[in-house]
Amino acid sequence: MANAENRLQKLSKLFVLLNFMTLKTNAIETVNLVDFCGQTIRGDGMIVNSHQESRKYYFVTMGTDCHFTMQAASPRDKVQFQFRFFLVYSLLRVSPLSEPLLSPTPLVPEASRSLSLSGPTNSVARPEPTPVDGEVDPCHAGSYIQFYDGKDKSSPPIGPPLCGKTLPRPVLSTGNYLTVQLMTRGTQPRVDFVGDFTSFRLDSQTYVSLLALYVVLGVLAGVVLLCWCCWSPGWFLWRVSVCRFLPCCNSACASCQLCTRSCSHSRKELRPGKVTPQGTATATTVAM
Repeated sequence: MANAENRLQKLSKLFVLLNFMTLKTNAIETVNLVDFCGQTIRGDGMIVNSHQESRKYYFVTMGTDCHFTMQAASPRDKVQFQFRFFLVYSLLRVSPLSEPLLSPTPLVPEASRSLSLSGPTNSVARPEPTPVDGEVDPCHAGSYIQFYDGKDKSSPPIGPPLCGKTLPRPVLSTGNYLTVQLMTRGTQPRVDFVGDFTSFRLDSQTYVSLLALYVVLGVLAGVVLLCWCCWSPGWFLWRVSVCRFLPCCNSACASCQLCTRSCSHSRKELRPGKVTPQGTATATTVAM
């Protein structure tokens, strides 16, 4: 019974700890764009939703101009943003000849995607005509998302405005900041997206440092191999010590002349004469 009670206490403590960790993780890793307008969030990574009721209801507030800045955790890091779910458009776009009617409207469930256009519509906003062939902006007069490579909207834009239902490509910053702007135009905007940003680093010096490390290790390995083959057990020293018997290495002029020339002169000067044994010479004299 005592063992069972101890196990239950340990499991209960572990369960409580996991609950606190889960709550803390959820609070840190998820933010809503419309709730952090004009603010900067710094971190290694975070999930970014368009609004709190994302994936359940559209965000349909007209005239929204909200920007949100993401900052990497380290000054040397960059920011990457990637969409996981993307839906940004307007059913009725703003006519370029008239001003839009800006008034907040309630959230619309995503299940109701059909809209009847047969009845009377607002004279201020009407369906946008088909763009001409020369128009390159597919988000003309509709809701869109724009990224900026910096701290705010005054930074250089990254690519064209994004809209539609197709997942855009990942967006990369060149610095430590990345700003995303949400703009809703028209009387019936439909906005709902989920994405995440990540801090990353492209260190070009890694390859160079690894190459230098490999070169140093190779040199050290070669020196150790040379010592093992030639030095131990003293073979190399023994071979070098033979040079001390050469006259050119011991003569005074060896430092100012070539070794070969010095050796040739030294051999001629130091060559001993022929010595005749004394007993042989005496015997020859007596015989005469």
